[in-house]
Amino acid sequence: MSRPAVLFLRGFVASGTDRIRIGPFDRGLYYERLLPGFDDVDIFPVLGLGRGSAEIMGENAYQSILKHPLFRCGRRFHLLGHSMGGMIARYLAHKSDIASRLISVTSVGCPHLGTEAAVSNSKEVTHFESVRPDLALLFNKTWKDVGGVPYFSILGSKKWSELPILFKLADLRFNRKRLPADGLVTVESQRWGKELGHFDLDHLEQIGLSMHWSRKRRLTFEKEFKTYQECLRSHWYSFKA
Repeated sequence: MSRPAVLFLRGFVASGTDRIRIGPFDRGLYYERLLPGFDDVDIFPVLGLGRGSAEIMGENAYQSILKHPLFRCGRRFHLLGHSMGGMIARYLAHKSDIASRLISVTSVGCPHLGTEAAVSNSKEVTHFESVRPDLALLFNKTWKDVGGVPYFSILGSKKWSELPILFKLADLRFNRKRLPADGLVTVESQRWGKELGHFDLDHLEQIGLSMHWSRKRRLTFEKEFKTYQECLRSHWYSFKA
């Protein structure tokens, strides 16, 4: 069986770069912890997404994919999107030259129905506010699922007591109904297409970045993260070459 080919789409990063910063700390490239776990999958990050709405980042992604060797050699591929990257993947499925090669779209921790964490008191719509619930609804009406393209989602959530302090504070502000969530996005909002699995991972743990320091919690995270990666791997291999 031939190796699956996958293009990974990151979510929103305030700086518009591919690096994650938490306060003054640089935590590395968005994808550096997630992608190395797939030794038998040809998986590549889509670079140059910048920042903006899912449509703006989607156009940047489209131009990047057109130049990518994977696309230029004519291979069929899957799209994997984390966070807003899931919406970007759905947007890209509307490009005819992408759709003709596209095997599946899978989202992880994506705010398909929006997130209250993106709502601010400012009258100006910021880049991150493009995933607030009312604008996510407009996106869904504009960019409906493309016929013939299968859509899948992976869900993540943590008990509030197990969230890192950064996500505890965010969850207190946006998740007043105490719905299951990953610290930024409720499980209800993450569902799109067929559900592949539900994992005990917060929003950053879904890309391999854990903010827990205790050995016990890190071991628990590492075990769950490997199970989640195996779920993705099995999913991609379930499709005929």
